[in-house]
Amino acid sequence: MKENVHKGHRERMRQRYLEQGLKGFSDHEVLEMLLFQFLPYKNTNEIAHELINEFGSLASVLDADRDSLVKIKGISQTTATNIALFKDVYLRYNASKTDKESIKSVTDAIKYARNVLAQYPYEQFCAIFLSSDNKILAKREYCDKDVQKVLVTPKQIAQTALNTQATAVIVIHTHPNGVAKPSEADVSFTSKLVQTLQALEVNLLEHLILNNDQLYSFRLSGKLDKIKQEL
Repeated sequence: MKENVHKGHRERMRQRYLEQGLKGFSDHEVLEMLLFQFLPYKNTNEIAHELINEFGSLASVLDADRDSLVKIKGISQTTATNIALFKDVYLRYNASKTDKESIKSVTDAIKYARNVLAQYPYEQFCAIFLSSDNKILAKREYCDKDVQKVLVTPKQIAQTALNTQATAVIVIHTHPNGVAKPSEADVSFTSKLVQTLQALEVNLLEHLILNNDQLYSFRLSGKLDKIKQEL
C-alpha cells in the first residue's frame, strides 16, 4: 500500500479547520484542502500555490475552464472537473436556499439576484414569478451555456407567468464583462415585456442588471415607471 507522506500535514490542516473554520486560511490553503479530497498522494500545497500564481485568486481558479486547469502540473481532467464541481455545488446551494423565499422589497430582489446569478462568468437572464403575497412560485433561467448567450423573449416569460398563475414578475440579468447599465436593447426589451405582461394583468415589478460589484435597478432609477406611463 502506498504511504501518504503528507498525512500529518493534512491532519493538522483538518484539525485547524475543525477548530476555527476557514478563518485565518489563505486562498491557497483553502484550495489545498479542497485538493486533499482527490489527490491523496500528491503535494497539494505546491499545486495550490501554482494554481493561485497562475490564475490570481481562489475565485479565478474556480472560474477557470478545465482546459486551462489541466495545464497546471498535477491537475488531470478528473481533478479539473472536480474543481469545477465545487463552484457549481455552491451555486446550486444558493439557488436552492432562496427558492422558497419571498421577495417583499427591492433589497430582497437584489439579495436574491446576487445569490443566484452574480457568480456566473457569462451573461445570465433570470425571471422570478411571484404570487399575490410575493412568494416565489417559480424561477426560470434563460441562457444557452454552449454559446454563453441569453435567449429569451417577452412571450416566453408571459407564458410561464400564465402557467404558474403569477401576478408579478421580476427579471434580472448580468453584464459580467461590462458596466451595470441598460443598453438600448435592454430598455426596448423591458418596454415590450411590460406591455406583454400587462395584457395578462401581470405586473413587472423590477428589472435588475448586475455585474460583480455594480447594480442597476429599473425601478429605483424611475425608468420602469416611465416605461409604464408611456405605454
